[in-house]
Amino acid sequence: MDKVQPTPYLDDISTKNLLINEGKVSGIIDIDWMGFGDMLTFVAMTKVALLNMNLDTEYIDYLLDEIHPNAAEYKAFVFYCLMFCVDFMGERGIQFLDKTIPVNESIVGRLNEIFELLMEEWNKCGERLVS
Repeated sequence: MDKVQPTPYLDDISTKNLLINEGKVSGIIDIDWMGFGDMLTFVAMTKVALLNMNLDTEYIDYLLDEIHPNAAEYKAFVFYCLMFCVDFMGERGIQFLDKTIPVNESIVGRLNEIFELLMEEWNKCGERLVS
């Protein structure tokens, strides 16, 4: 982590801010915010959000193909995914102003499944770095 340079990047190019035409990204909206650090964090948050909504994660594959992370960077990406999964877990049942984030057995089960899936990926990353 100490090798991550504070690089500026668009950190809100999640699926909600993309314009898609004939299956391809044709534009990005809402570009009024920049992040600094590791751009893989926004990719990880988007992946966990898509998994949480039980949606396709093909967009994440495209982003990773564009970024070309090496083995160590990919392991950091998986770590960020785990971090966001735990963050999503921690939000459940919390009240923000007049809205309570829903929680039930199904939601908890889904987040636990996502966490287990990400832990499997984490363990594979460790094997790749050793070999």
